[in-house]
Amino acid sequence: MKDTSRVPIIRERNRCISKPSRRVANIIAKHYYRLRGELDVELLSTRNYLGRTGEDIFSDTVLYIIHNEEARKLKEDELIQLFKYRYNMIKFQTIKDAVSINILYGKDL
Repeated sequence: MKDTSRVPIIRERNRCISKPSRRVANIIAKHYYRLRGELDVELLSTRNYLGRTGEDIFSDTVLYIIHNEEARKLKEDELIQLFKYRYNMIKFQTIKDAVSINILYGKDL
């Protein structure tokens, strides 16, 4: 009998949890290229985590922050700090998801 308790699950994370904020989107747009440079998005674009690259992680972060209720209340510099923090968290989640699936792959062969 095959053990299905360790079947890898790919998480679908919903980054759009509320209505988007135009103000937050404009602030991110204003700092877009600086954020991409500071967060080494280009470096991560050469790596692949279950089909997801640095570009995908950056896009997920943009969506998350634009839809985040907490971000609407922040000043511009605080918003940029939150963006950097969330980018690193989403990057960590994406890498951990990819690693956990690679570890479990082939265990039941």
